[in-house]
Amino acid sequence: MVMRGGNARNPGSLPTGGHQFPSGLCQGDLRGGYRDGMTAPDRAPSALGPFAEPAAARDHFEGRLRHETDPSDVAAALAAGEPFALLDVRGDAAWHQGHAVGAVHLPRTAIAARARELDPGIPLVVYCWGPACNGGVKAAAELAARGFAVKEMLGGFEYWAREGLPVESASGPVPRAADPLTAPIEGGADAVLASIAHRAPAGAAAAIACDC
Repeated sequence: MVMRGGNARNPGSLPTGGHQFPSGLCQGDLRGGYRDGMTAPDRAPSALGPFAEPAAARDHFEGRLRHETDPSDVAAALAAGEPFALLDVRGDAAWHQGHAVGAVHLPRTAIAARARELDPGIPLVVYCWGPACNGGVKAAAELAARGFAVKEMLGGFEYWAREGLPVESASGPVPRAADPLTAPIEGGADAVLASIAHRAPAGAAAAIACDC
């Protein structure tokens, strides 16, 4: 059966008007070829590489969710008063320059000396600078080795700030516009275009809660 969707004008398109599935893509292709890296048994290997079996994929992704979270979910948990501690594991200069509101400062280099200050019954979420920084991973590994339940916040401080979530520095609150590449903006594309036309920072309109 050929996968269908979309509308009467283009019945092979996705319902949202996205890319059309190739006319030859059928359930047999998905169930057979793609999982072993083939687009079909008699075709060349796919550039996508092999796909995991669903059970293995489920275990992998569920495992990631036990080890990672993201800024939007952390902000929601803080707002709900959930019992956990958000740790900023960067150095002093970075903390004073700006950090997530609600975070506690525990530099990674000080974990060995200060871990006893943490409540072992409270889960931890750690973050460092951003996707190009693995300080959060190193801190999470060290805390886990000391017996703490811990997750890393994906994206670190960079994506916390880019999503328009509250930031403060040593001098007080730091207003930051949400980046429309990281968070939906109230008013949508019109608001983004208006901010560009008026030379305002992109995403100057208020961000709305992430729906993913």
